[in-house]
Amino acid sequence: MGVCYYNGQGVAQDYKKAVEWFSKAAEQGYASAQFNLGVCYEFGKGVPKDDKKAVEWFSKAAEQGYASAQKKLDKFLSNQAQSQTYSQGLAYTVNADGKTCSVTGQGICKDREIVIPKTIDGYRVTSIITKTRDSDGFLTSGFDEAIKSVTIPDSVTSIGNSAFDGCTSLASVSIPDSVTSIGEDAFFCCKSLASVNIPDSVTSIGESAFRDCKSLASVNIPDSVTSIGVGAFQSCESLASMSISDSVTTIYSYAFRGCKSLASIRYDGTKKQWKKISLGIDWKKDSAIRKIECTDGDIKFLF
Repeated sequence: MGVCYYNGQGVAQDYKKAVEWFSKAAEQGYASAQFNLGVCYEFGKGVPKDDKKAVEWFSKAAEQGYASAQKKLDKFLSNQAQSQTYSQGLAYTVNADGKTCSVTGQGICKDREIVIPKTIDGYRVTSIITKTRDSDGFLTSGFDEAIKSVTIPDSVTSIGNSAFDGCTSLASVSIPDSVTSIGEDAFFCCKSLASVNIPDSVTSIGESAFRDCKSLASVNIPDSVTSIGVGAFQSCESLASMSISDSVTTIYSYAFRGCKSLASIRYDGTKKQWKKISLGIDWKKDSAIRKIECTDGDIKFLF
């Protein structure tokens, strides 16, 4: 009878009467009624919305093996855990597969230390992108420039173009081994970013990915990376330590332009291997780079 009142089947829809009937049956131990009563408390149908009571009734139904109740219970417990650990209110967009999502920015989140969850509203987070544009129409980060740190979950495989562009206070970022690509302008102008650990899952570093990161002092390019994009580290004036793996086959134009503190690059390969790398025009222009330290000796430059 409770279902009839809840759905308005054969009688006028009346959530309060539905709750009365669900309560009677729930108290007698009927799992379906316990589940339905939990739904009423979850959405505030016929009773004040009360997540605690919703969980209580879902738990009782789940204990009897009621599958739908267990799913509801899992969702509640997951959300409760996230509220204690992860940043809430981040903006996101659902991806084409209808199962995953991409974080697009700050949303209504007020955190300055961002911890991105693995899932948001049941969607698995697989990338960080931006849809925000500045007054000139260029992409810019959807995150507040005042954020200080970002922790990225291991569900994310790509950090998209301009994901953190212009986050001038960002000093720390944790990139997991799941990430395979760092897009164009991903950390452009993150002037407070002093160090970054690029995991060995990353295969490409996009154009201007770390350009104008004025505080960036050291970078290790892992052996998974095959290309370093145009201007990837351009104008990183504090960059003094750079290690490049022999997996790199292309260093595009202006990659290290203006790196005035970078006197040398450590290369995990031979001089012969280095000479096979495709080097873009002015890849080290206006930098302090004067030698490449290879495993069998140095390659020196006059300017």
